[in-house]
Amino acid sequence: QIWDQDKEIKMYDLAVGMLFALEAILMIAAFGFEEYWKVAQNKLDFMIMLATVGSTIYALIPNEYEDPHVIRCIASCRLLRLLRLLNWVPGFSTILSALMRVLPEAFEMAQVLFCAMFIFSVVGTQLFGGLIN
Repeated sequence: QIWDQDKEIKMYDLAVGMLFALEAILMIAAFGFEEYWKVAQNKLDFMIMLATVGSTIYALIPNEYEDPHVIRCIASCRLLRLLRLLNWVPGFSTILSALMRVLPEAFEMAQVLFCAMFIFSVVGTQLFGGLIN
């Protein structure tokens, strides 16, 4: 299988996951769990670390389910940690808050657009179904 062929990637995933786990353990030891868990960034890091380490350990245990794509997808969630860097960008919180205010109206507009597209697709299928190849 593909996942068995790249043992270097498997070991890299485990090493990076363990590095994230060590970071979380050291921060919990330094600040205490209550103070550590109060910060939203730490919650995100902890959940990503659990998913990454859990999927990598599950991949190392011999079983009948070894899908490398799922494991790589979960491991790519580590990129979410880069969101921490956006806190240093001035004005990013303003952009994010404006996006959050606009999002409900954009969702309603997307629903209307979906309904219009659905109606036109049904009408098109009824009028031209089988004629256009």
